[in-house]
Amino acid sequence: MKNIEVTKNDIQESYNDSRYNPLERAVSRELRMDLERTEVRHDHVYVWLYDDSDYMLYTYDEESYVKVYDFLNEWQLVVEGMTDEDGAFPFEGDLISFNIEEENDTRTHSNNWHGASLDFSGFTYESDLHKKNIKFRLTDDDY
Repeated sequence: MKNIEVTKNDIQESYNDSRYNPLERAVSRELRMDLERTEVRHDHVYVWLYDDSDYMLYTYDEESYVKVYDFLNEWQLVVEGMTDEDGAFPFEGDLISFNIEEENDTRTHSNNWHGASLDFSGFTYESDLHKKNIKFRLTDDDY
């Protein structure tokens, strides 16, 4: 289990670049992952590894779930306020710390896919149908 702490610096950086929320910044710092690969949602944390189907899944304990849920809802008000003509709303939530634990789900990351094998032999067959029409194709001289 990892303890993630949100700092004032995470909040300030998220004000400057609203593509990532403070929780994503804190998780990427703690897990030492690229910020672009981290996604924090109300129910899970996703760390994308190689492609859309290859990720590590983290879950919250019950107390952390409530903290993260409230924090994300409060941050959503800030994000919606940034598009307002009056400017960004001040963040009124508390700095939080929360726990995440890696979920061992065999569907989530390729380390557990070692039993799967793909057979590409069916793709090597090449049809001769295209060869029939070769003699009827126009050449540059026919134009």
